[in-house]
Amino acid sequence: MECDDDDDYDNDKYESPQEEGPIWRLNLFLKRFSCKLYQCIYQYIYIKHQGISQLMFWKHKLTVQNVTEFNETCNWYKATIRRIIFNPCGYERVLLTGDDRVVYFYDKLMPATTLRFYRQININCGAFRPWSGHDLIVGGSGGMCLWHKSNVELPLSASWIGLKDREDFVTDLQWLHGGHHLACALLNARCIQLWQPEKRQVMLEIQMQCADSYLWALRFKPDIQELFYHLKIDEEDFDSFSDWETNIKGSKVLQSACWSNQGHLLYLTRNCCKVFSCTPHAEHGIFLHPSDEWYSETALDLSFIEVDGQRYNCRQPQAIAIDLYDVHVAIVFNRQPHVLICLHQAGFGCYVRVRPFRVISCTPDFNLYPTCCTFTVDYAKYVSDYGDSHYCDDYAACGDEIDINDDHLRQLSISLFIGWSSGYVQEVPVKGRTVKEALSINYR
Repeated sequence: MECDDDDDYDNDKYESPQEEGPIWRLNLFLKRFSCKLYQCIYQYIYIKHQGISQLMFWKHKLTVQNVTEFNETCNWYKATIRRIIFNPCGYERVLLTGDDRVVYFYDKLMPATTLRFYRQININCGAFRPWSGHDLIVGGSGGMCLWHKSNVELPLSASWIGLKDREDFVTDLQWLHGGHHLACALLNARCIQLWQPEKRQVMLEIQMQCADSYLWALRFKPDIQELFYHLKIDEEDFDSFSDWETNIKGSKVLQSACWSNQGHLLYLTRNCCKVFSCTPHAEHGIFLHPSDEWYSETALDLSFIEVDGQRYNCRQPQAIAIDLYDVHVAIVFNRQPHVLICLHQAGFGCYVRVRPFRVISCTPDFNLYPTCCTFTVDYAKYVSDYGDSHYCDDYAACGDEIDINDDHLRQLSISLFIGWSSGYVQEVPVKGRTVKEALSINYR
């Protein structure tokens, strides 16, 4: 009798769909749902283990609005001023605006020139060519626009360098030390390309596991060329570029980063209120044995910041920058009406700390916030005061002559330029060439 019941149960289990009951359909749904759930959990754990869970593109390309997520500029898509750029060997300075204009200042006295090009869309980054006093390249959607002069008396003309994928986006770019090659980072392709701009030819391409890796890779001091050099000659020691990604930042998603002249990296991570430092071995240098030489630590906790007896909201850091002398560090926050200036202290034996020092703020009633900032040193004054020999056509030789330990150069003033959401650019003099000297200055 029991066997007959079992047979009846089996027949009910495999009955035709027309005879399915509600309990059977519910059970089947739960089985299918649990299977899908297990697959999703497995994929998430696997991606999280690889450190790229927040940067996967899931087989669809990003739109221009998504670029804001991978950008240091606060509210990039609607920002009036997206970037402030300076010529490291001259008077020139440039503003990249939200309406795709390049506002070019030849010096402090002459009026600005507006540069427009019909393919220059959603501009995001730029850099002056080292050996030229005027050549400027600007990156954005679909490629890069090279503004150059064939004759000193003629205005700047545009040359377009298009990407293979017209829907791709240039997130950052840097000239190599000699000024003959250009390195740029592409968002959709997740790669760093080495270009010869005159020939419009890609010389080398490095795949990035994470879209945020350009923040540390393209900003290495003194020259990004060392990255390409060591990747080429040390293929036996490094499996791929992803080895450095894992060893330098681990599973963190970078928001902003900057290198010091001492060879350590300061960076911000997404959805975190801390400033981290990543330091290599002091004797082995940056690119030797990265797998066992890098050390990361917390340089500053921004969850509680008090300067001159007043507390500030510093829980959403957006961008970080450091000056030439590794003394001052500026931090911009997401839609907050202030910029935090800190003192950078790097002790012997890879000890790095960032100390809150000063706050540059605006009146909260106007609902303004900084969108970007950058440090600059007036090299041009150094050139004019100490002879034309310091302004060279060959940037490599020029770099050898201009030394940050030069007594004359150390007398120059450093300024922090802040671009506000209203379109106003503020210049803030930053005094002190050492931490001790900066602490002795009263800004009141």
